Amino acid sequence: MDSPLVLIVLFTFLAVVLVILAIYFALDDLMSMHRTWLAKRLGDETTEEHRLQTSAAAASVFPHLNRMTNPFDQERMKPDWRERSQLWISQAGLPLTPQLIVIRALLLCMSLGGLVLMVTGSIAGAILVGIIAASFPVLQVLIMRHQRLEKMRFQLPDALGLMSRVIRTGQTSAQAILSVTEEFSEPIKGEFLTCYQQQNLGIPTEATLRDLSRRTGLLELKMFVVATIVQAQTGGNLAESLDELSQTIRDRFRILSLIRTITAEGRFQAAILLALPVLILILMMLMNWEYARILLDFPLVLVSVLVSEFLGAVWIWHIINFDF
Repeated sequence: MDSPLVLIVLFTFLAVVLVILAIYFALDDLMSMHRTWLAKRLGDETTEEHRLQTSAAAASVFPHLNRMTNPFDQERMKPDWRERSQLWISQAGLPLTPQLIVIRALLLCMSLGGLVLMVTGSIAGAILVGIIAASFPVLQVLIMRHQRLEKMRFQLPDALGLMSRVIRTGQTSAQAILSVTEEFSEPIKGEFLTCYQQQNLGIPTEATLRDLSRRTGLLELKMFVVATIVQAQTGGNLAESLDELSQTIRDRFRILSLIRTITAEGRFQAAILLALPVLILILMMLMNWEYARILLDFPLVLVSVLVSEFLGAVWIWHIINFDF
């Protein structure tokens, strides 16, 4: 491919990406107009000085105050895709926003895709590499979210045992939550610390526990929240309930370990089968580039392979992973 034609294709590709980015931010501004109007109305009811003093602290401790104070409103006000994306990023422990993730994906897509286009001159290869590169920030969020939630899940039984012992000494549930923040490391430390700060600043205990369950999304923490709320409403021995819940979670882990042991061979075979086409293609490119680059002239074949790989991965994942 001639150099002028390569530059034309490259600049066209960059222009399309920039147009998509501009459309995204325009739609983002339109969707946030209502929230901006509401914030202005609320700001008119208070003094500017008071609003500036309280906004920073409230944003970190009460990011979803309107959903915490009334559980019925919480059920009606379903989060939109931006709030769900931000929740997943928060669960990954990353100080990012969905907009930054999109910008990173576009930058990787443009840089690596443009590099492949200039080196090989293949538009299909540049598009393919750009799509794969754009998925890296999303994969980073998903992997870090999974690792952080798994670590929190394995910290939870010991945390509940500690809370049970603290309550048996005559302390309150708030003091039991504080003890978890003092004795454990992240990520469970930060989540329970936020819950304690919310209670310390006047939010009802039930609302803070519901928000803890919403932030983490863990089934085991939902069990803890339901048990604590029911005990607070009907009475009972909270320490004994926490001990039983801790033992239940440990039993679930034991079953999960057994399942992973039984499905280890299937997961290993799945990893080999999914990685084999990609590894063979890379090996062919390294050994005989002129032969391998012919495949890049048939983008439909590459797209079909990627779709088949994705469907196979989803199918295998559903076979070896299930709720119990």
